[in-house]
Amino acid sequence: MSWTPILALALLGLFFPPRAARPLTLYLAVGAAAFYYIISSYPYWHGMASFGNRFFISLTPIFIFGLALLLQRFAQLFRSSLRAIAAVVALIFFFIAWNACFIFQWGSHLIPARGPISFSEMARNQFIVVPRQLSADLHSYFFRRKAFMQQIEKRDIEQLEKNPPPP
Repeated sequence: MSWTPILALALLGLFFPPRAARPLTLYLAVGAAAFYYIISSYPYWHGMASFGNRFFISLTPIFIFGLALLLQRFAQLFRSSLRAIAAVVALIFFFIAWNACFIFQWGSHLIPARGPISFSEMARNQFIVVPRQLSADLHSYFFRRKAFMQQIEKRDIEQLEKNPPPP
């Protein structure tokens, strides 16, 4: 969830269902907990070197349901439905931008592609490094792709040498 923080909100939404949705929410929560237990028992639960945890993709309907429940509760805080929609859209856009920048950091090796990362460094990169580097990297990607890919591969090799994977 640290890689996709909107999932924390989606799971939180499962704790605030309206009365009519409580039985369904309970079944979904038990299913998600069982799935989590099974995946966490798997020796390669971390998914090797990948962004996020692809094992939880199959829980997407549960996450969507939980997020919808939470956003419905959140919208009740506003007197105007137009303001509620604007706030929800802004919140979702923030999480999309956050995750896109995080993916950029992972793909360009601003953070290690494998192993632990420093979340303070990641957060600093989100606001300082990514905005500066994104346009330059996009230009390189479209106009000097081969050199750009070699640069990323070089960073990956350097990170592997610095932090070799466990045997």
